[in-house]
Amino acid sequence: MPLTRIKIDRSFVKGIDRTKRSTSIIRAVALLCEGYGFAVTAEGVETDEQAAVLRRHGCRDLQGYLFGKAQSAETLALTRPIGRPASLR
Repeated sequence: MPLTRIKIDRSFVKGIDRTKRSTSIIRAVALLCEGYGFAVTAEGVETDEQAAVLRRHGCRDLQGYLFGKAQSAETLALTRPIGRPASLR
């Protein structure tokens, strides 16, 4: 299985506005992914500020409560037509 995507754990995202260390790790992972042509996804995004910092550092794919709470497959199938992506903020 070839590597195509790296996920940044929510523990780093949670500290992005409080610690320089979290921001440094996120920046390093994003640069590494860019250099190798990998996609990068940040998990646990809860605020607009976190999303802005992540996007500024090259994280294009974001997941978390800011965009919607977790749902079961059954609920999701009822609310999102197959083949149509959800809009993002």
